[in-house]
Amino acid sequence: MIKNLSGIYETIEYENKRSIMLYDNNQTEAYPIHWHNAVEIIIPLTNDFCVISNNVEYHLKEKEILIIPPGELHSMPAKEGRRIIFQCDNALLSDNNILDSIMPVFNSSIVSVR
Repeated sequence: MIKNLSGIYETIEYENKRSIMLYDNNQTEAYPIHWHNAVEIIIPLTNDFCVISNNVEYHLKEKEILIIPPGELHSMPAKEGRRIIFQCDNALLSDNNILDSIMPVFNSSIVSVR
């Protein structure tokens, strides 16, 4: 799924000049430690999933939500299952005054438990 990795920096190629990417991911592959300028949201749909973000291991159960802020180092070991991965260009969020009140949420990874 990582298409452009230079060292540990991932360049996200948004399609059709859009600022978001949405993956319906069922690949069983490890994603090495990396970071990017996008906010990333991961939601396991089938099977649990593990994400290591900022040296903290998150064990996500089905339908739990992990939000990873831009610039935070993270990796994902290979695990079978299906998950939704949403990435949004941070500039889209930070340039929108209406979202100012929620921007502090994106300072560190956060899990929403269902």
